[in-house]
Amino acid sequence: MLQEITIPKERFTKNAIQIVCKEPVEITVFDKNGIAESLVSEPSKPITVFETPIENITKVVVRTLPNLKYDFLPAIKAL
Repeated sequence: MLQEITIPKERFTKNAIQIVCKEPVEITVFDKNGIAESLVSEPSKPITVFETPIENITKVVVRTLPNLKYDFLPAIKAL
């Protein structure tokens, strides 16, 4: 069950995202040149701060990881 959501830069007021999920998800931050950074969330830390400055972010893609079973889809909030 691979799921993906794209969040446009307009939704962010900080260079951070809040994700509530028992399993990790992949977070990819894009800037005007393509992928700026890619990381995997830690379920014990619901807020992830990006190294990419907010003014450089064009979009953020959150994707479930293959081969993991998700009881429910993550709750995601752009901060």
